[in-house]
Formats: sequence, structure tokens, C-alpha cells
Amino acid sequence: MTRQSRAVTALPHRRSAWMFLLGLGLLVPGLLAAGSSRAESQTSPADASDDLSFRGFTAGAPLASMAAAVQRLGGRGLHCTRGKADSTVQECRGAFSDSATGLRGEVWLSSIDSLTGIVSLKADGSAAQLEAWRSELRARYGPVSTRIQGAQRMMQWVRKGRMIRLTWRSETRGPSLSVSLVDGHVLDAWGARRQH
Repeated sequence: MTRQSRAVTALPHRRSAWMFLLGLGLLVPGLLAAGSSRAESQTSPADASDDLSFRGFTAGAPLASMAAAVQRLGGRGLHCTRGKADSTVQECRGAFSDSATGLRGEVWLSSIDSLTGIVSLKADGSAAQLEAWRSELRARYGPVSTRIQGAQRMMQWVRKGRMIRLTWRSETRGPSLSVSLVDGHVLDAWGARRQH
């Protein structure tokens, strides 16, 4: 058993992996906090799986399945570019339309060797759309406390080196929403490879 699988407070355990992605401009702002704050992990009877997913998106999944997920949500797939410093890293972007809430937004992800390390869905929504996302995550993964950082609020679930985080910020036009998924195993394996 690795240190990563025993501790849910490090996503990923090697900070160098996060910093390199940040240098490439491939890291979602704010996700570094996942490695330094104590993560909450609760199992709900509704979904005891270790695979954290949202609307068909799962960190750690093959890149091709993420492109298919975008298409299922009304998008045209993903447009990807490779990192200049490491060609195994790809940054991909796309758009989605959430038929359950009528919400339209953007998908961003970073893949390493065609495995998704980080996924983020971002949109400007309404209070009702925020509640729909929040209720869905609570129902699947159990209740967790809401953390407050200035105008930003977040809820976070962690299972065996994987994380899903709902973040929202109040804006004049309505809340700005995002759901981010991280697979620490993918990022740790990449970070370890770079150290050799």
C-alpha cells in the first residue's frame, strides 16, 4: 500500500507535480489548496464507489471517454494542445450544455499519457442550478461542511487519492459555479517519472 492510498490529505503527495502543471498553465487555480488542507471523506450508502464522477466526467479516465462525455452533454468534443515542456501532458477545452438544469459552460482538463489528471466544469448559473449540482453531489457522496474563503465557498469529497470539489462565488448576475475532479494517482505517477 502506498503512502498516497493511506492518506487522503495529499492530492497529489508530490507537490512538484502540481507546481510543474502550474508552470505550464495547466493547473486550475485553487486546487493547490487540496494538498495543504485537511480533506473530508465520507461514504454515502447511495454511492460507496471510490470513483468520484460528475455528469459523466471522472478524473483518471481515458481522454477519449472524456471527449465522449462532452459530446453527450451537447458539446462537439475537446480541442487539445500538448505542453511545450512535456509532450505527454495535454490541455483540453470544450463546451457543455447541462440538459438537467439548462446550464451552459466550459470544460477544461489536463491529461497525462492520455489519462485525465484534472477536470473542471465551469459555468455562470443561478441559485437553482447551484442547488441542483450541490444536491446531486450530496446525494451521491454524503453531506460535508461548506468551507468559506472570502466570497468563495466550496464543498469537497475525497476517496483514496481522488477528489471532487464544488466551488461557487456570488456574482451580480448569479453564482459562478465549478466542479473540479482530481486523480492524485495519475499526477503522482507522472511526478515520480519526472524525478528519475
